[in-house]
Amino acid sequence: MVPRAQEMVRKQDEVNNPTECIRCGEIKPLYAKGLCEKCYKKRYQTSHKKEKVVCSDCGQLKLPCARGLCKACYIRQYRLTYRVPRVKCVECGKLKKHAAHGLCESCYKRMHRLHYTPPIIKCARCGRERPHAARRLCEPCYKYVLKEEKRAAI
Repeated sequence: MVPRAQEMVRKQDEVNNPTECIRCGEIKPLYAKGLCEKCYKKRYQTSHKKEKVVCSDCGQLKLPCARGLCKACYIRQYRLTYRVPRVKCVECGKLKKHAAHGLCESCYKRMHRLHYTPPIIKCARCGRERPHAARRLCEPCYKYVLKEEKRAAI
């Protein structure tokens, strides 16, 4: 018999042959972790219900969210820690996420595309001094290498 088929027969056999629940002792089909469905749900669904605790930030008695904080304090601290600041863009004048140099992301990307000039390097393949594309290669050599890699992958 194929291993997968053996596994399916074993699982079917376990369902048809109930065993004893380790919590209530009744002979029923096991749901998970050696428990019947009723005991499993009672054990693991009630463990997610939290009791109110004193929030370590605001000091109020509330349901905990994470790190000993209530949901409001946790969200506030998360936003202060990880949020990208919003600024008025010097280019478009809109209040958006800050990217760099007082510009929003879209204006920064547009400016970068318009004014970016790649550094001049000595190409590792052809040896000529040309603008850098990637992998220490100039644009024509880089395109050629990519084409060769695609051809080799086929």
